[in-house]
Amino acid sequence: MKFFIYGVLVVFLAIIIYGALSRKRIYNEVDRLEAWKIQIMNKPITDEIAKIKGLNMSGETESKFESWRNKWDEIITLRLPDLEEKLFDVEEAANKYRFGKAKTLASDIANELNDIEVSLQEMMDEINLLIHSEEDNREQIDEIRSLFKDLKTYYSQNKGTLGTTAFAFETKMKEIEQTFQEFETATKEGNYFEAREILMVMKEEISHEKWKMDEVPKLLVHIESEIPSQIEEISQGIREMEEDGYILEHFSFKNDIRNLKKQLHKMLPFLEEGKIEAAAIPIGDMFKEIDQIYDTLEQEVLAKQYVITEIPTIKDEMSLFENEMIELKTEVETVKLSYHIPEEEIKLHLKLEKQMKELANKLKVIDDCIANKKQSYITIKKAIEQFTEELAERRSTLDECKESLNTLRKEELKARETLNELKGKVREGQRLIKKSNIPGLPHSLLIKMEEAETSLVAANEKMEQIPLVIEDVNSSIEEALQSVNDMHGIITFTIEQALAAERVIQYGNRFRSSYSFIHNELQKAEELFRIYEYEEALQTAYNAIEQVDPNVVEKINSYSLEKV
Repeated sequence: MKFFIYGVLVVFLAIIIYGALSRKRIYNEVDRLEAWKIQIMNKPITDEIAKIKGLNMSGETESKFESWRNKWDEIITLRLPDLEEKLFDVEEAANKYRFGKAKTLASDIANELNDIEVSLQEMMDEINLLIHSEEDNREQIDEIRSLFKDLKTYYSQNKGTLGTTAFAFETKMKEIEQTFQEFETATKEGNYFEAREILMVMKEEISHEKWKMDEVPKLLVHIESEIPSQIEEISQGIREMEEDGYILEHFSFKNDIRNLKKQLHKMLPFLEEGKIEAAAIPIGDMFKEIDQIYDTLEQEVLAKQYVITEIPTIKDEMSLFENEMIELKTEVETVKLSYHIPEEEIKLHLKLEKQMKELANKLKVIDDCIANKKQSYITIKKAIEQFTEELAERRSTLDECKESLNTLRKEELKARETLNELKGKVREGQRLIKKSNIPGLPHSLLIKMEEAETSLVAANEKMEQIPLVIEDVNSSIEEALQSVNDMHGIITFTIEQALAAERVIQYGNRFRSSYSFIHNELQKAEELFRIYEYEEALQTAYNAIEQVDPNVVEKINSYSLEKV
């Protein structure tokens, strides 16, 4: 029971402490919001609005003055007093321990105070902008009047270079002068923002007119002199090239020149109307088109030189290729008598022969175009370049075919050399056997020797086939090589084992009288030796002697004992 009472007391004290701390935090927040509200009320908004009274109180200025004054009055008389009431509600909710509601109300008040702050700052910015606009307008109008005066002076000094476009400039300057009056009217009516916009437009228009006055003389020179002169020069050049035998009807030069002249006639009216940009861009494009025509004509001249130089060369190369194809065909027929040529190789030869005929037809077409002037030299040049590239590819294939035929002969020679070497290796093995004086050969070696001989006979038969199938030859040579190498290795091993066995038995004879088991084992070894089982004879003798003489290996001087 005592612990229960203590628990209740602790909970009660915790609630009291929590409530006190929560109310204190809320009261602190109320104090902060109250201070914020007072700070807003003390802002010198009325003084700032009053500064506008020094401007022309009419039109836009008067309208904004009333709007700002009404907004400030609303904040002072309605919104802030309403927030004061809400602050009392926050304190009352805190006193009643309704902390959730108190926090919500305090958050709403803070948001509204922030909205008021933002609204007032926007209003202050607009007031400052209006006041500064009036000051800036007074400063900039003098600058713009000076710029306009310089423009009129520049116009007077350069009027002679503007030609028939002078009227358009005079009209535009009168419009700008009228804009000065619009600025004065907007200023007198208190529309300072509108006046500022007028100033910005005026400054841009004066700068633009100056740029146009600079551009017009250059454009007039292009229109009246440079472009007509270049068009005439191109026309003359085309006539001279046609007289020299160039066929230019494949190009659209004449139509392009007609379009250039038509387009050129439209440019001067654009300038006279003051549409400088509408003329500047097309004139730039006309120069590009003229340069392109010049470039094409130059390329046609160079292409003719290329064609005249290259056509005899490619005819000679084509003739040489055809002769080499005839030689290849003849060689293939000859090789067929002695060798089997793979089907893929035959197909490649037929394909190459077909491609040669296609190349010959293309060369005829090129020759016809040159003789009858059916294409421009630029087009013929491209055809020759493509022909040359294809001919080079065909020649590469031809060389591969020749090399393939040569490879057949090389592989035959190599196979014959290998076969002769293998026969020599068999004879060498037989000499080793004879020289070793061993009593006989084990059955396994005889089988290997027979297999080697059989593989050599089979390889030799493949070599004598007509036509020679080089793939079969290489396969049989590979089998013979493996079989002969195996045989030679076994011969060497057998001789080594036989000689080693003979030495070990001879060495063991010294132990026969002392050890009966050695005598018996050596007899077995001798019997194995006599039936040509040299490896078993060696091992039997060695195992017996090792029991009485562990160092038998070191004591027996045999060149092959390490293999035992």
